[in-house]
Amino acid sequence: MKTIRTNQLTPGNTYLVGGRIAFARLARQTTDEERARDNERRKQASPKAIPVERNYTTATIYAAEVYCNDPNNPTLEERYASECMYISKSKKNYTGSCFTGMNKGDYLPRVYLKDPTTGQFNEITLEKELANDLHVTLVMKVFPGVNGNNGVSLESVLVDDPEGIKYYEPNSDITNNLAARGIVLNSNGNGARKASQGIPVSASDTPNNDTPIPEDIDSVAAPQSTFTSTPQPTPQYSTGNAFSNVPQNNPYTQKSTPGTTNFGPGGRQY
Repeated sequence: MKTIRTNQLTPGNTYLVGGRIAFARLARQTTDEERARDNERRKQASPKAIPVERNYTTATIYAAEVYCNDPNNPTLEERYASECMYISKSKKNYTGSCFTGMNKGDYLPRVYLKDPTTGQFNEITLEKELANDLHVTLVMKVFPGVNGNNGVSLESVLVDDPEGIKYYEPNSDITNNLAARGIVLNSNGNGARKASQGIPVSASDTPNNDTPIPEDIDSVAAPQSTFTSTPQPTPQYSTGNAFSNVPQNNPYTQKSTPGTTNFGPGGRQY
């Protein structure tokens, strides 16, 4: 049960949640048809679910944890993030807690890739959707909504996986199975074609169809954890504690200071 409401949060403040991708739609927004279909699935999963009225981008991560500058004294926004964790009811092996970020704004979330040499993050343009199991950090930002009601939006995505960026490949299972038989498939990059129309559909148009989207996830909150500090030279992605210390040398430690973040374009409207 949530004890912190969005109206208690401070507009402009951010919080960070790291984990591995279970589902991502970041390269483009949903279409009206997709949004209607997703709303119907949400309603079937939970009759009390509130329909989404605007097209959106979203990312769901598992093995999720909140990164705190001070795990012994988490901010109100970081505590709110912890209360937004939930447990997956999917048959997939989504370990630990899950977390979903959504952006219904006029701009796509910015995506940054970590440079292993400098440790800094450079903005990239997605060629297609990010791959399942890729480790990312979601940058969530509080914004002032209409009628004095605050909201929270997925502002940016930091790709910090040690193996670099990976893109979703819808036929990866088939490709791997054939490769085991010595059969190598080379894609022409045009993607699959719709059987009814013969129109090319890129991988970004059919992302992660074998993974749960938020309406397929149990709404039961994840067990709350204690706030403990486990400093490491690099972020550690354990599943035993929802709160993890962000090392002082980490480039986004300074970015989490309330009111100083520069993620995302200015003048963003929601």
